[in-house]
Amino acid sequence: MVAGSLSSAHSAGLISRLAYARANQTGADVGKLLKKSGLTFNEIYDASVRISAQKQIEFVELIADKIEDPNLGFHLARTFDLRTIGLLYYVAASAKTLGDALLKAARCSTIINDGVLLGIRHDASLRVSFKYRDLPRYADQQQIEFWITTLVRLVRHLTNREIHPLRVRVVHHKNDSIDDVKKFLGAPIEGDSSFDRIDFAGSVWNLPVVNADPFLHRLLLRVCEDTLAQRRMRGSPFRIRVENAVVELLPHGHATVENVAHKLHTSPRKLARRLSAERLTFSRVLRDLRATLAHRYLADKELSVSHIAWLLGYKEASAFTNAFRRWSGKSPRAARAALATP
Repeated sequence: MVAGSLSSAHSAGLISRLAYARANQTGADVGKLLKKSGLTFNEIYDASVRISAQKQIEFVELIADKIEDPNLGFHLARTFDLRTIGLLYYVAASAKTLGDALLKAARCSTIINDGVLLGIRHDASLRVSFKYRDLPRYADQQQIEFWITTLVRLVRHLTNREIHPLRVRVVHHKNDSIDDVKKFLGAPIEGDSSFDRIDFAGSVWNLPVVNADPFLHRLLLRVCEDTLAQRRMRGSPFRIRVENAVVELLPHGHATVENVAHKLHTSPRKLARRLSAERLTFSRVLRDLRATLAHRYLADKELSVSHIAWLLGYKEASAFTNAFRRWSGKSPRAARAALATP
């Protein structure tokens, strides 16, 4: 079927396959990382096999840690052939204008990645947002930076212009002064935001796509709609939705059950009831998420304990230290020292 050859066969797992190739170049033992993330060599080598977004996130993060490249997603996105994206690329490349290309790409984007949805808004500026649907946002850094960089490349390729974003913001923590990232994108990636978004000047919306093909565009849109109609999105545990809302609110100290419920368009009582159906409480979800993020942040030597406390929503570093002792039985500094020990 056309949809299979253009989309799933090439795109669902693209980042995993690019990361695997990069790791092999460095001589890393990729087999152990595949096993740890639940993937197999067959899934990597057979481009017709669809790799889940969750497994992809875990595998690419493991590769980034193994080869010590905190900007792996950005580096992978710099050089690959954009046509490898498949159906999504051809839908965008055959559209008449950049605005239309982005709208149609957003519509078809779940064919490539059913966990991350694209949102497009245009008024005084053009804003492209990435919304995590069935995936825990806190677990991902490399995949989102890959797609952000790819989107900037695609905008430039479609218009044949060196377009720079006005701003690039991500939910996860991002160190400042990363020169190669800033130089390529034309703007730094700003971390600790409440959303993942790229802002462009509103004037780029009506720029013509250099290789527009209306006939091909209509044909591919039908393929896209047929594929989407046949695919049923898997259900997501409510916990993941709660975690994603909490992650956005944590650095601002607003991760209360009331604020999370408001973000999920429900009431605190209904939120508690749905978590209870999964044998969970809001306080447990918050505690477990903070513990997971704390260990990740401690691995970043450039983050001070007080900054980590702020990222996790604590007003004082001492409150974070006391909580961390309850979770792990040791202080944050002792845990950091243990992480640094070979």
